[in-house]
Amino acid sequence: MYSFEIYSDCGLSTRVAGATTENPTWTTPALSDNTRYYWRAQASDGYLNSNWMPTANFFINTVNDRPSDPGISSPVNNVHVATLTPALSITNAADVDFYDTLAYDFDVATDGGFTDIVAGATSIAPGAGGVTSWTVTPALSENSPYYWRARAKDNNGGESSWVSASFFVNRAN
Repeated sequence: MYSFEIYSDCGLSTRVAGATTENPTWTTPALSDNTRYYWRAQASDGYLNSNWMPTANFFINTVNDRPSDPGISSPVNNVHVATLTPALSITNAADVDFYDTLAYDFDVATDGGFTDIVAGATSIAPGAGGVTSWTVTPALSENSPYYWRARAKDNNGGESSWVSASFFVNRAN
């Protein structure tokens, strides 16, 4: 006989499923998406039980969920920047799909519809401390308005919505 147990916590205090079967395999009941589970098994000959196997874990991910939207950090909407190559910063997004890795895309345009994109970067790795930045290159023009946007992408093709703001380049007041 084989006993299987599944828990929602690594301390094995909250059991969510289990079974005893004559087979060394067991099909679990339906489990929740985007959830980590911990499991163990032991064998028995009807008289003595083996030790429990070392606890193992798995993560249920039935659908690739899109990342959350990043947040605009700097420059915020309608501010003046005193450089032709401003650093654009966002607060990092999150992804409920535990094993997904995120990267960020940035665009800078001369219009709010982003039909005239003048600078951009793709697949920027997340920054430390929950903030990701990209410095605009090539240099922008003095005394000009610009619009910028950013989005998060995961390694499985999920994309957040674009978040956007505008700024005005003015090095000399």
